[in-house]
Amino acid sequence: MRERPYVDAEHRDEPRPTSVLDRSRHDVEDCRPGNEQQRERRDVEQANRESNLRRAFAQGIVVNVLNPKTALFFLAFLPQFVDPNAAHPAVQIAFLGVLFALLGLVTDSVWALVASTAGGMLRRSRRFVRTQRYVTGTVYVGLGVATAFTGSAED
Repeated sequence: MRERPYVDAEHRDEPRPTSVLDRSRHDVEDCRPGNEQQRERRDVEQANRESNLRRAFAQGIVVNVLNPKTALFFLAFLPQFVDPNAAHPAVQIAFLGVLFALLGLVTDSVWALVASTAGGMLRRSRRFVRTQRYVTGTVYVGLGVATAFTGSAED
């Protein structure tokens, strides 16, 4: 893979149309045992990603707290489950909000763990890496053909 200094490390491995023709894919070579330089490079990249996790987490919290769709959800949906004749309706809404957040945390954490485990297994599989290259290329070619034969809005 040719080095492109203007592209950051996180985006170098994203699928691209030339991935079918690119036989020098470093992903396949990464699977070979004993490739110390590549392991060291991956360790450095991993350390850089981990240092950014806290910042990304904090940004995610800010985005979700300030998201108007979330506020509308809580204002429109949760009051249906609150008994207005109870002693403390605000406590009921707070409980439902906390329950919603905990359920989201648990389900998102499970998805993250499953995806991380599956991703690690798939990255170590030479067969998957080779197959991914051809599937990605086929999808790009298919999208190109579909785009070519799709008429414009003026037709």
